[in-house]
Amino acid sequence: MYTNTVACTALALLVSCTDDAPPLRGDAETDAAPDAARDAAAADADAGPCEGIYAEGISGRVLDTDGNPPELPQVVTFCGNACIYGEVAEDGTFRVEANFCYGGGPPLYRPLLIYHGLGRYADLNYDFLGPDHTGDAGWVHFDTPFRIPSIETMAVITVDGDTAQVLDDGAGFRLSMEPGAASPPFGREELGVVRLAEEHYPPVRGIETLTALWTTLPEDVLFDPPAQLELPNVADDPPGTTIEIVGIGNFATSTEGQPYAGTLGRVATATVSADGTTITLDEGEGIAHLTWLGYRRAP
Repeated sequence: MYTNTVACTALALLVSCTDDAPPLRGDAETDAAPDAARDAAAADADAGPCEGIYAEGISGRVLDTDGNPPELPQVVTFCGNACIYGEVAEDGTFRVEANFCYGGGPPLYRPLLIYHGLGRYADLNYDFLGPDHTGDAGWVHFDTPFRIPSIETMAVITVDGDTAQVLDDGAGFRLSMEPGAASPPFGREELGVVRLAEEHYPPVRGIETLTALWTTLPEDVLFDPPAQLELPNVADDPPGTTIEIVGIGNFATSTEGQPYAGTLGRVATATVSADGTTITLDEGEGIAHLTWLGYRRAP
């Protein structure tokens, strides 16, 4: 899926910063990333060998679902025990030099690729190495462009904290929110959703198991209480079939009970309705935050 090198537009690689992280490594003379702590550690001869995952950098490309580069400037960050920032070129390509040792132990130390849609494009977190990776990553290049929907292709609502609202794509996706439940980040009050064509699915592990996938924006909108979700039964599963609702975790919402950032995991259970037309969340289930949402038959 990837060779040792990466591509993107508004992408970011993220992992948490912690006080007990492994020693940092890098080239303090040539690394232009705005991270003084990492540069200082790289210049320290006592830093020792990398005991986690040593990454040289990432490169790649991001396009929208029509095959065009994003129209707005986008941000790329390569984060781990420290974050390295970059920008996406006009043609949608990106290249971020890291020369950095990412902690290989706890999940939030792992390097992630994160595309920041900045409220106009969908966000994407991607754990491209996976939890079982060991050793150096080298230079990671993604040969296939990431396809990221823009808000222009989505059904959109503006958050109104005083009323109950439904994010409805007009084709069976209905996300219902109680008054005041949605907490959009950074003042981004527009919520959007669109169903993706299979050829535009991100290369997240397990994505091929999904019956259907929708992307929403912005991904770090939280719901308290959780939102209710209804989906169309596009595979004509029999009434009463148990369904698993899954989502791609993101860095801001990698909490207990939610999938880790950049990975696909269960976010709720649901059941096909008696008339076989819709899929509805089971009692006590809810959607805690916006993300890429899909479904499959429960294993």
